[in-house]
Amino acid sequence: MGYSRETFLEKSPSARKESIILVLICLIIIIIPLSYNGYNVTMDNLVTQTVTDASVNWLEGSGYELESVDIQSLNNNVMVTIIGNGPLPPIEKLEKQIKGKIHGKNIEVDVLHSDTYLVTS
Repeated sequence: MGYSRETFLEKSPSARKESIILVLICLIIIIIPLSYNGYNVTMDNLVTQTVTDASVNWLEGSGYELESVDIQSLNNNVMVTIIGNGPLPPIEKLEKQIKGKIHGKNIEVDVLHSDTYLVTS
């Protein structure tokens, strides 16, 4: 028998019960915030993937490409940065693809206009 088991067996039933209750309370105190944060991270990853897929589809065939998708948890926004030139595809196409899939978050599209020139020698 190990020392910890010997010590536990020598305690009164009420002390053992209190020890078990204390351990369970500590576990609950740890598990609840971890579960909450895990859920939020999972939802943020799901939203990021949904917005990324929708943005790539939205920009297909235009002169723009997706640069980044970032979630800003504090203000509940999803920042989409695109780079390119020419006319933008209709924003309604993007709205239609993400409607009801981003859990109440707002999308902010940042457009970086860029021209690329090839100089040959």
